[in-house]
Amino acid sequence: MIKSVKRRRDALSLERIVDTAIDILDRDGDEQFTLRTLARELSTGAGALYHYVASRDDLLAMATDKIVEQYLGDVPATDNASQALREIAIALWDAVDQHPWAGSRLTSEPNRMGVARIYEAIGTQLAVLGVPAESQFDVGSAIGSYINGNLVQQAGNAYHARKLARHGYDRESYLMEFTKIWRTLDPAEYPFM
Repeated sequence: MIKSVKRRRDALSLERIVDTAIDILDRDGDEQFTLRTLARELSTGAGALYHYVASRDDLLAMATDKIVEQYLGDVPATDNASQALREIAIALWDAVDQHPWAGSRLTSEPNRMGVARIYEAIGTQLAVLGVPAESQFDVGSAIGSYINGNLVQQAGNAYHARKLARHGYDRESYLMEFTKIWRTLDPAEYPFM
């Protein structure tokens, strides 16, 4: 008996591969992501994917780069460089909130375009702020490292929040739980908090 195989009706392209990979990563997470799963979703063979991507890691980097590019592209233009830096950080926070797998990918593959895009977005604001040219790389690296560290933490929080969503929590109620706990801290022991 010949087994019927579902065939793709539209052409395979790198954009379609990356977009489908993002959908799978959002649904299943990066631990469950394989090229076989992607091939099955695209109704093709895994070998066909290698015409477009060198490896699973290469594809994950492309997917991460696309997410970073998309969210940084959505940052509203402003003449206020301090506000622009905040908007960059918030856009990236939202990106990782929606795509938790991307947060850990940024720090595991710092030589990829996603990280370069982040540092470029930050760096272009530093001259506007009046940071001397000879200090811009150091300042940009400090801000970028701070943001990237928060993105990794947010990725963990987003994974945890998705688990809690099954118990009725959303982003706001999850953050309110932390606020309630922190408000009960002894002010003498935790004066800053």
